[in-house]
Amino acid sequence: MVEEQFGSDFLDWCITAVFYSALHYMSAFIAHSKKKIPTRHRQTRALLDPEGENTLSMEYIPYEAYNELYEYAHKTRYLKHHNGIASAAIIEKDFKECKTNLGIIKEFVGKHGIR
Repeated sequence: MVEEQFGSDFLDWCITAVFYSALHYMSAFIAHSKKKIPTRHRQTRALLDPEGENTLSMEYIPYEAYNELYEYAHKTRYLKHHNGIASAAIIEKDFKECKTNLGIIKEFVGKHGIR
């Protein structure tokens, strides 16, 4: 996994990498559904929303997992865990949650024949 390559000193970057992995899985799901892949995060989230006006067979749990990954990555990149004052324990906890969410997404897309 990504943390093995970069170590625990860079878990903030690992969180970002996990989100972009999820984005690629979701882009593959969208393409597999014969839809145009959005170019903006907001558009991707709207297209995947199971309560939105899309025609994708998106389920709520993987949708929420994707949204949480988006939020963790945003917090890590732009908010730097409360203005740069984040304990290693908080970042490690966030990263573990991100890995769990990525597993949910991989399982979901796998059910649709995407590996």
